[in-house]
Amino acid sequence: MPQIATVSGEGVDVATIRKRRAGWEVQVRRHGYPLANKTLPTRSEALAWAAVIESQMVRGVFIDRSRAEHTTFGELLERYSREITVHKKGAVVEACRIKSLRRAPIAAMRLTHLTGQAIALWRDERHRHVSGSTVCRDLNLLSHVFNVARKASP
Repeated sequence: MPQIATVSGEGVDVATIRKRRAGWEVQVRRHGYPLANKTLPTRSEALAWAAVIESQMVRGVFIDRSRAEHTTFGELLERYSREITVHKKGAVVEACRIKSLRRAPIAAMRLTHLTGQAIALWRDERHRHVSGSTVCRDLNLLSHVFNVARKASP
């Protein structure tokens, strides 16, 4: 039988922690917010994560990152190509640029792990093979991809 511990906040039970094969599963529920859940290796990490999420919800600064944790940059580029690029005048050229980006190592990274440093490393490597203006166009495309994704997410 799984062990269950409930952490209460403001008189309302909001976090449930259960022992699972893969570790400790945490579910944080609060009215007006989506379910936040995560599996962590230790019970203390699960309790700490639950406390942070609850605190963010109480303060009204919680942002659901679950989709970003499961989406790669390559998947984001593919969706952008399918939904946005096809409607552009320069769709053929932009599709080739996206195809090139999807072959880059950063395309395999999860969105939550994609940092400015990772993009800078990709930019520097890309600059060794193409001109500066090509890199600038690539960065402009990345900027638009992220802006469209940010505005489209609820």
